[in-house]
Amino acid sequence: MDEAMKLLSDMVSVGLKPDTVTYSTLINGYCKISRMENALSLFRQMVCNGVSPNIITYNIVLQGLFQTGQTRAAKEIYVRIIKRGIQLEISTCNIVLQGLCKNNLTGEALQMFQNLCLMDVKLETRTFNIMIGSLLRSGRKDESKDLFAALSANGLAPDVVTYTLMIENLIEDGLLEESDNLFLSMEKNGCVPNSRMLNCIVRKLLQKGEIGRAGVYLSKIDKNDFSLEASTAELLILLVSSGKYNQHMKGLPEKWVARVLVNSAKPAGTGHKEVVLPSHVATFSQILGKEGMHGLL
Repeated sequence: MDEAMKLLSDMVSVGLKPDTVTYSTLINGYCKISRMENALSLFRQMVCNGVSPNIITYNIVLQGLFQTGQTRAAKEIYVRIIKRGIQLEISTCNIVLQGLCKNNLTGEALQMFQNLCLMDVKLETRTFNIMIGSLLRSGRKDESKDLFAALSANGLAPDVVTYTLMIENLIEDGLLEESDNLFLSMEKNGCVPNSRMLNCIVRKLLQKGEIGRAGVYLSKIDKNDFSLEASTAELLILLVSSGKYNQHMKGLPEKWVARVLVNSAKPAGTGHKEVVLPSHVATFSQILGKEGMHGLL
């Protein structure tokens, strides 16, 4: 950033006037490395030099302030945008909502969301996702369900992120049939699960000890030619090595468990994390059957 600022100084010294894009780019650089004092100083310099910030500039500053926990300053910037009559874009609203939620101000975010519903702002599914996720994390599950139902009333459809949030919550609450039904409803509505969603569901089910149900979603990962995420594989290794669920392991697709065992047993330096498994795991091939293990190694 020091070199970038020197370049700015050189530009000015030869009579070149930096524009909104130039300032926004430099401010963004400071925000990305959490040097908000420098970012705000440059923002003020920009205004003093008669260069008007645009909505992109404001978005950059808002994001930087929220990421560094400066919620009061961020809210002041947001109020300034409104008072100056700058056209409010949904991208700005999403940044503010997410910033409030990440700083544990879900109540304020919900109030803002309700105000947006009364304004001439076209909401997005992402806007709902931000609020649904925050409400779920805050334990306000009934309100999250209301927002999920309100999507269609606003001419929107839940996406894979929305369904992931809702399904994970149902699993966490032990409402397994409801979670399965919601997944089926999602597919029926034409929303296709992605790798991240399926891995999230598998992890949540494994954490709850629902090995058989996890196997169903592992099969979907296989069917879609997706990969296991590292955290999913690590959880499988943990469950296998504990020996706690050996009697349930037949509910898992053999190829995934076999691969997890093989990768966990590879020595360091082969591109896989070295994991020392207890001796009882060696008997796992008996659970899968010798034929299931061989041919996959």
